[in-house]
Amino acid sequence: MEAQAKRAGASVSVVCAADQAYVVPLAATVRSAIESLSRERRLDLFVIDDGIRAWSRLRLRASWSDPRVRVHWIRLDPALLPSVPVSGHVSRATYLRLLLPWVLPESLGRVIYLDSDVVVRRDLSELWELSFDGRSLLAAQDVVLPFIDSELALPGPAAAAPHIVAARPIANYRELGLDPRAKYFNGGVLLVDLARWRHEHLVDELLRCLRENEPHVRFWDQYVLNVVFHGRWGELDLRWNRQSLIFRYPSWEASPFDRETWERARADPWIAHFTSHEKPWHLGYDQPDRELFFEALRHTAWRRFRPAPPRERRALQKRVKRAIRAWLES
Repeated sequence: MEAQAKRAGASVSVVCAADQAYVVPLAATVRSAIESLSRERRLDLFVIDDGIRAWSRLRLRASWSDPRVRVHWIRLDPALLPSVPVSGHVSRATYLRLLLPWVLPESLGRVIYLDSDVVVRRDLSELWELSFDGRSLLAAQDVVLPFIDSELALPGPAAAAPHIVAARPIANYRELGLDPRAKYFNGGVLLVDLARWRHEHLVDELLRCLRENEPHVRFWDQYVLNVVFHGRWGELDLRWNRQSLIFRYPSWEASPFDRETWERARADPWIAHFTSHEKPWHLGYDQPDRELFFEALRHTAWRRFRPAPPRERRALQKRVKRAIRAWLES
């Protein structure tokens, strides 16, 4: 398996999943990966399509036009994915990474999975060629859900505690026999050993875990990924998945990380991941990484895109304009 990535020569395989709501960030994600790729490399891109409109596909193709890139569209069969918990900015599309061995070609032994809200700033072939060392996937630690039980894993009283979103992201970890001091990973950037997933029937295990633990599922697909791959995942440098919520921490001393890890990730993300509910394409997003998104977007068919006001504000603005027009005409 480790030699397979080398034998693949200049081709790097990447998969993203999106619906119509995430077309604009998807365009930026893939374009940034193309711009960062070494000139001698090729990109095999698989897009799992959960309802992208035909005209959006055309604009995406134009955005990714490059002789080194091959795009493969995969329409999701709804029967493959059962009813799953969704809320807020999280749609059914976020669960599609659980199905990768079922929807990708059998000939593909490994793949890089990217969420559709990232900007790539480093050659993905460096990530592609990493060794699994017997692990089923490689991932980076979650910055605001850092451990199975942060209250036990962090020295107390930990300065990071006020900034952590949830101390126990897997509420029933004791019943599942998980190590409370183990790290919890973020699912937005993954290097996946597809061959191992197929051999060990891990998709069945993931879906079974989701079904059997539904009352305890929090943070959506990350719950099942961290349960099933507990002790089976390898850790990536945090720069491969620098989550924007790292800016919640005012200093490295108030974070779960050592100084070098914290400073390098903030200053030089290899992949910037917009993990908060507010995104750069939303009006009012003011995190330091905002311009990374718009720089990537400038190379796409959405180069003129600007965040629109919320629907309620737009409706109010229209009513005010109509009222002013009626007053002027009266």
